[in-house]
Amino acid sequence: MTSKSLVLSIVFIDVVILAAAALTGTPPDQYFKEGKAITWLSFVQLLATAALSWHIYTLRKNAPESKPQRHLHRLWLIIAAGFVFLAVDEIAGIHEGIDHLIHAFMNMEETGLTDRIDDVIVMAYGLVGIGVLYYYRHELKAFLSALPLLIVGFTLMFLMVFTDIATNRKDILGLLVSEPFLSSTLFPWLGVMEEGLKILAEAAFVGAFFDCSITAKRGRTPGAK
Repeated sequence: MTSKSLVLSIVFIDVVILAAAALTGTPPDQYFKEGKAITWLSFVQLLATAALSWHIYTLRKNAPESKPQRHLHRLWLIIAAGFVFLAVDEIAGIHEGIDHLIHAFMNMEETGLTDRIDDVIVMAYGLVGIGVLYYYRHELKAFLSALPLLIVGFTLMFLMVFTDIATNRKDILGLLVSEPFLSSTLFPWLGVMEEGLKILAEAAFVGAFFDCSITAKRGRTPGAK
């Protein structure tokens, strides 16, 4: 199976699940809330990405390479650990907990602005991920075929964050849509869109690291003989 066919298969399954959840939920975002069905779908996809990254790490760890490059295979271990953390965060709400701790520690009253601290934390996850990839950019030279999927994944992730910021409360939507009934009708659908973007971003990451695992298995890596 190629990475393209895998991504198309995952996206097809994801879209069917997302559509079924949205159309059967009352309100539409019923199954998209924390701890519901879509949370567990996200959890599975994040763990799948972690497993692929660990597999790449085991392949790269044993690959013949020059001493100056010996540390580069650690990238895949860091990525694997990162996605395990994200999977745990998905079901345990770590970033929401950090948000609450910040409010408690600084004795802040929750406002429409500070209530979005958890969204900023998720954005920081993405920026840290990009930073790690840039730091290990020499390792990634042999994995350029996965770059388009990585770009798609990060783009969808940041779109998800911006959508989450808009749907955290009804204040922003209320400014854009003045009619109360229409605003209330649209609000749960924006929650569906936010979670949908996250699920599709994860599908892109699964495909990207599946592509990297194929490359690593073939031995087309920096310094390989």
